[in-house]
Amino acid sequence: MYVSLFFVSLLSATMIPMSSEAALVGALALGLDPFEVLFAASLGNCIGVTINYFLGLYGITYFIERIFKFDDKKLHTYQDKYRKYNYLFLLASWLPIVGDPITLYLGIVKCNFMKFSLFVYTTRIIRYIVIIMAYQNMS
Repeated sequence: MYVSLFFVSLLSATMIPMSSEAALVGALALGLDPFEVLFAASLGNCIGVTINYFLGLYGITYFIERIFKFDDKKLHTYQDKYRKYNYLFLLASWLPIVGDPITLYLGIVKCNFMKFSLFVYTTRIIRYIVIIMAYQNMS
C-alpha cells in the first residue's frame, strides 16, 4: 500500500489530475502507520514536483513554446514577475490545483533549486502533516 501511495502522490504532483490527499486519508483509514504514510506520500510528492521543476527548466521547450505560446518576450515578462513575487510563488506552490503548475513555472523562470526545494518540499510536507493530524483528531 505504501508503494501505491508513493506513486499516487508522485503522479498527482505532476500535471496528472489525481488527489494525493484522498489517497493519504485512504491509507490512514486502512490503519496504516501515520509516519510511514507521511514518508511515502511526501517522498512521492517531492519527487513529482522536482520532475515538474526540471521539465520547466530543461525538458519541455517545445511544449512551452507551442502549447503555452511562450516566446522570449513573454518568458522575460514571467521572469520579471517571478523576481518581484518570488516568495509568493514559492509559498503558493502547495495549493491544490494551481500548485503543480507553479512548480513547472518555477523551473521555467529558473528559480534557484535550493530555494525551490526548501520552500516547496517544506510546504507540501506540512500540508500532509496537517491532513494527518486532522484525520487523527476526527477519528
